[in-house]
Amino acid sequence: MLVSSIFFLIITGFSNIVTQVLLLRELLVNFQGNELTLGIILGNWVIAAAIGAYLARRSSREKPNLLILLQFLFAAILPLSIYFCRVSKTAFGIQPGEGVSLWFIFLVSLLAVLPLAMRSGALFSICASFFGSIARVYTAEVCGMILGGITATYLFYTAF
Repeated sequence: MLVSSIFFLIITGFSNIVTQVLLLRELLVNFQGNELTLGIILGNWVIAAAIGAYLARRSSREKPNLLILLQFLFAAILPLSIYFCRVSKTAFGIQPGEGVSLWFIFLVSLLAVLPLAMRSGALFSICASFFGSIARVYTAEVCGMILGGITATYLFYTAF
């Protein structure tokens, strides 16, 4: 594997974990969440990532172009997802402090994480077929996730 592809995978893992933690925090604050809320959000993330991996497996043969397109879509969709998390209760007419149903939590969190998690699953599937080794792709992406987790915990989230 080339150094540039390893760097790409590390950056992908980094962005995936930072995004996931950011959306989890936004949705938990919005829903005044507990462990059940956390489980629903993470379950939606896993389901959406599986859908993205499945659809990417069926994608065109233009894998490098698709990798670049998915990275640009990530940059465009992330601010929209964060904004949606912040305004979802108000947009649906729920008053501050009012509890919401599990069905509402499921739908809003699914809509918030769907495009980003699908991109995550699609990138993994495309990279595994493009670079040829699932183990190498997984290892490089997990290294990026570790770096992202450390960076997010000690630099990004403690500053706010």
